[in-house]
Amino acid sequence: MRLLEPPGWPWLLAHELRIGWRTTGSIRSKVMWVLFGLLVIAGHFAAYFMARGFDADKILHRLPLTVYLGLLFILTTQVSVAFGLAVRAILERGDYDLMLAAPVPAATIYAVRGIAIALGSVGVIAIAWVPLANMGPFAGHPGLLAAYPVMLSLGLACAAVALAGTLGLVRLLGLRRARTVAQVLGAVLGVSLILGMQIPQMLGRERAAEVARWIDASPLAALLLPDSPLGWPLRAFGGELLPLLVIVVLGVGFFALTVRLTQRAFIHAVQEAPQAVTSAPRSRGSRPARAFRTSSFTRLVVMKELTLIARDPALIGMTFLQALYALPLVLVFSRGHDVALLVAPALVLLASSLSGNLAWIAASGEEAPDLIGSAPVSASQALRLKVMAALVPVAVIVAPFVAWYALSSIGVALAVAAFAAVASFASGIVQVMLADPGGGRDLKRRKQDIGVNLLEFAGAACWSAACWLTLGGSAWALLAIASGCAIPAASVYTGRLRRPKA
Repeated sequence: MRLLEPPGWPWLLAHELRIGWRTTGSIRSKVMWVLFGLLVIAGHFAAYFMARGFDADKILHRLPLTVYLGLLFILTTQVSVAFGLAVRAILERGDYDLMLAAPVPAATIYAVRGIAIALGSVGVIAIAWVPLANMGPFAGHPGLLAAYPVMLSLGLACAAVALAGTLGLVRLLGLRRARTVAQVLGAVLGVSLILGMQIPQMLGRERAAEVARWIDASPLAALLLPDSPLGWPLRAFGGELLPLLVIVVLGVGFFALTVRLTQRAFIHAVQEAPQAVTSAPRSRGSRPARAFRTSSFTRLVVMKELTLIARDPALIGMTFLQALYALPLVLVFSRGHDVALLVAPALVLLASSLSGNLAWIAASGEEAPDLIGSAPVSASQALRLKVMAALVPVAVIVAPFVAWYALSSIGVALAVAAFAAVASFASGIVQVMLADPGGGRDLKRRKQDIGVNLLEFAGAACWSAACWLTLGGSAWALLAIASGCAIPAASVYTGRLRRPKA
């Protein structure tokens, strides 16, 4: 077809979708394809019965608040995903010199990338709405096919918010800082609704009832009625004509207006992005050079790794995001000590994941492995110190949780701290001993080490299970501990076979 030939916008969109598919790693295993197919079939089978009883008006009259919270959750999720995709599309793509030199308007390139971001944000929750839309005609509700234009329009609106927000941050903070702040902002939006749902438990019954009465007496109460415009997305999803037209016009119009107003900022950002990624900006008032002082090898290595971590905006953003998603765990502590004990395994998993990322940066992200290898020290000592440096930020993040446990029970706090420390050290050992040094500190490369990552996750799961079983007083904790010790031991043995003796 002529439309799919370069340099038309359909060809560019197909190219963007192809790039997006490749960045996910694609599904190359036949077993994974079979499992995915079975999941799709099961989803459509269940959606058929849901589509038979779908009635937007009845649902809104029965559960209006639930519907509004669900729509808000969907929108915040899409905006969160769109921010991550916008950062990647604007600040991390290295093909703009070629694209902008092609005989294609820059506005077309920008719009196509925005459409790809919208499709990516919609695709994250596709398993939840695509089966329902597909089964609508077979269940007697052909209006459910309107879900496709509705979801695409909402995705375009979310993409517009992400593009405008990312470019605004670039203008205010600069490219390097904007990349980190935009990723963090997307995660904050994604977790904000979960945190907001904990507010009634934090307020208590009496204060929550007072807030509910205040809302009922305020003009906000009209927005929570079943006939409120807030429910129009669900009505449009079901095929009602007026809500459908309004949602489509608003979503597409907002996207088109955003692209028109921000295309110059987009061109400026992508032209400056390569220099910002490859070189760090120098501050105007740089600190005076300090005299070189000799120190212990341990202190030098640990400080060197911590300095590199502090200078890496992407790594700081990733660490902050993982800690941010642990905030709901803090709110769970207020519900009682028994429930808090169930959260301890999740805390162990969090600590293990953080230390694995930081240890990977310290080992696989080493940009001067030959220089480190030629130092007059043993390689094993340098690796141990790298793991130690990776554990320092993790200890800072986990310490408040342990302190909270200590308010209830010193023994439980010590047990959680011990399992979190051992799990973190084990994950660090796995990443460091099986590391492939060199190639830069790009976190995306970590996804390529599938075998190492699976081994690390298996070890973290063992230590998490050991923590849960120990706090529950089960003797099976010994088996989990033995399994958790076996994984880093095997990593040490394999790593020594792969590395030359220093």
